[in-house]
Amino acid sequence: MNRIVKRILTAVLILVVLGIIAYPKVQPLFSSSSETVESSGSGSLLQVEGVRLQPERIEDKIYASGTLQANEVVDLRAEVSGKIMEIHFEEGRPVEAGELLLKINDSELQAQKRRAQFQLNLAVQREERQERLLERGGISQED
Repeated sequence: MNRIVKRILTAVLILVVLGIIAYPKVQPLFSSSSETVESSGSGSLLQVEGVRLQPERIEDKIYASGTLQANEVVDLRAEVSGKIMEIHFEEGRPVEAGELLLKINDSELQAQKRRAQFQLNLAVQREERQERLLERGGISQED
């Protein structure tokens, strides 16, 4: 066989194969709509259910779970640590600057204050005694 004949036969064979592959895709374009419905499937019509919609109002509401955060927040921190004895505010109520909010167990601080007062009184009494002794000449000016 001649080389030209082989090429022609190969080209014809390729065109026939492509035609067979493309025919199902191109065939609906050339047939009427009734033939297309009958030819699809096994000759039966496709059953479809339809619903007629009625206009309805839509509400712009979103229901979601979440958390709320306060507009203003204050972190309370004690200058000294201790046990809280009294609470002087109500939750959610505004407070003024300088208002007493909590009372901490201050018995140790009160004891230190009393000791300092006693030491002050003792120092005052010692000063008075030394002034009287200075007036009498019992001690020197340096003492």
